[in-house]
Amino acid sequence: CYSMIVLSQEKIEEIKNLFLGAEMTAEIKLVRGMCTYDDVACMRDTMNFCSWASVYLYNIAKTLSDDWINESYPRFCEAQQAFHTFYRRGIEAGGIDDPNVRFVATGDESVKIRDGMMIAADVCQQMLDTSPKHFIRLYNAMKDYLHGRGPGRLEYDSRDIVPKIKRILHGC
Repeated sequence: CYSMIVLSQEKIEEIKNLFLGAEMTAEIKLVRGMCTYDDVACMRDTMNFCSWASVYLYNIAKTLSDDWINESYPRFCEAQQAFHTFYRRGIEAGGIDDPNVRFVATGDESVKIRDGMMIAADVCQQMLDTSPKHFIRLYNAMKDYLHGRGPGRLEYDSRDIVPKIKRILHGC
């Protein structure tokens, strides 16, 4: 039950640091072909949470504008697709089992992923500013929802998660 999750400042800071680490990884390691599986998993979680937070902010809190949906959301979707291709390639090269494997993005993927990380950082901060009490609940629900769906799973329909988000916000 997500309504029972303790909303400690330490946990919020831990998740914020995860997102900051993902953004820094995209800026520094991604462009140099130095990403490890842990780096890429952190970016994956950030992009997945951005999807959940944007569904919450647009459909429920109504704080994301139609302009954001029309301008930033298509760029974020392109970033997700680029990330998924980049991530699958690293997984297929053995990136989960071999810590020496590096995940290497093409130039186009790198640009799109970096743009996506900037959008994700903004959305995650908006989520924290808009509803800090739901920040951790949504993060944990997102992790639970995606658990066991396979590596790199980024594809899901927002219509699937809107009811789940509403249940999270209104109890079990």
